[in-house]
Amino acid sequence: MIANLVIVVVFGIGLMTLLYMITQHQPSRRAEPDEKRPPLKLPLIGDLHSSPIDKPLANWDDWARRNGPITLSRLFGIAPVVILNSYEAVTELSSRRSQWYSNRPRSATMEIITGAEPGQSRFTLMHDYDDHLRLHSQTASSQSRGPSRRRDISR
Repeated sequence: MIANLVIVVVFGIGLMTLLYMITQHQPSRRAEPDEKRPPLKLPLIGDLHSSPIDKPLANWDDWARRNGPITLSRLFGIAPVVILNSYEAVTELSSRRSQWYSNRPRSATMEIITGAEPGQSRFTLMHDYDDHLRLHSQTASSQSRGPSRRRDISR
């Protein structure tokens, strides 16, 4: 009895999804015949199926020209994903405006465990982007570059 109910529900959801896709992809009656219709977007994969197999990123250039240097997409229709299509947009958001976007999410659990003030956790991943973390990042990056070239002055 329950198995039959599950089959009916799954079939109903599939039928409603199919009807939604068909009705949403119909061109409007006012659309000109020469006007290019947008590709069919399927659930979960979007319009990924319309990309050529041998060059999967061929559509990205067209997409960047159409949507501009910063585009917002949704992964699986749920999670927002910001796509940066130009070098200028990447440098603007990653270096010039980094202090706006670099703060970590507040973790009440970490604050209770460490006894730190909000955003001042001693764990680097939970610390706000401030002068202390900036100094820590610069020190870590200079140490990770390896030994510097120095002349041997003993000769």
